[in-house]
Amino acid sequence: RPIFQQPARVLRREVRDELPAVIYTPRHYKLDPAHMALYKRIAEERLIEFQDGSEIDALSASALYTTLQQIVVNWGELANDPSLKPSVLAMIEETLEEIGEKKLVVVANFRRSNRYLHSALSPYHAVAVYGDVTANGKLEALERFISDPLCRVLLVQPESGGFGVDGLQHVCADMLFVEAPTTPMPFQQVVARLDRDGQPDVVHVRVAIAQGTVQVGMFDKLLRNDELANSVQGGYEDLRSAVYGD
Repeated sequence: RPIFQQPARVLRREVRDELPAVIYTPRHYKLDPAHMALYKRIAEERLIEFQDGSEIDALSASALYTTLQQIVVNWGELANDPSLKPSVLAMIEETLEEIGEKKLVVVANFRRSNRYLHSALSPYHAVAVYGDVTANGKLEALERFISDPLCRVLLVQPESGGFGVDGLQHVCADMLFVEAPTTPMPFQQVVARLDRDGQPDVVHVRVAIAQGTVQVGMFDKLLRNDELANSVQGGYEDLRSAVYGD
């Protein structure tokens, strides 16, 4: 059964360095041209706020990154056309095909993204642990993911399932990030839901990175264990480069 343990900041890998290394695989993909056009339009609207030469602090940059990253998954909602399917959905389906009958944990950082993907991935009997789900609902979702062979996808929002959850390692060794947390700790804590005692397989973490978006730099920094705050330097031009993944 899944259990919520008391949150712990000590990761398994910090005390057992003989464990097999987690495999991290970046998976770059392109947005649909119309989707990319929407991203650029909103990006330019937001970047105007930073053109006056004032200092760009980590809080301001983080707010911008939050706005822009949500465009990657939530194309239909932001374009007011629910029929539009973001390219990341194909990336998730390709990953499911790649792993065969095995289960997959999909990590999305925002509630609206988890809400959309939960519905879109219903053919895979997806369940979800994120901010909109009640405590009992989260336990039921974890129990179903662990016990139901038809349930192949668990959606996780880092702040809801990033630590304190145990049991997933017995049925799953594959994870796909589709949105990036802004700091390394939530990233590491989510990976630790699979990379923990009782895991019989090598954990494979795939990272879906939308080219030409803010995700390029965000995931690069997370994989290098860098804080976002350390990256906000150089002013407007550096921020603009980060927004477009340069």
